[in-house]
Amino acid sequence: MVDCIKGLQYLHLMGIIHRDIKPSNIFVTEDNHCKIGDFGVAVKLEDPKNDILESTEGTYHFMPPECWNFENR
Repeated sequence: MVDCIKGLQYLHLMGIIHRDIKPSNIFVTEDNHCKIGDFGVAVKLEDPKNDILESTEGTYHFMPPECWNFENR
């Protein structure tokens, strides 16, 4: 878990938002370290001071409720 948190912290410091964190996108190495993978829907923020995303991507079941788009039901 610590590896995942450090990885996400680094990505966010670089202005990158993964948008699809879920168990199948976390890989465990032979020496038991976790790596974050599948950056297919990741975005790099143009302005790191503005962290509001205009669109929602990712896997619905792992998405926080505040990211759900109820307009497209």
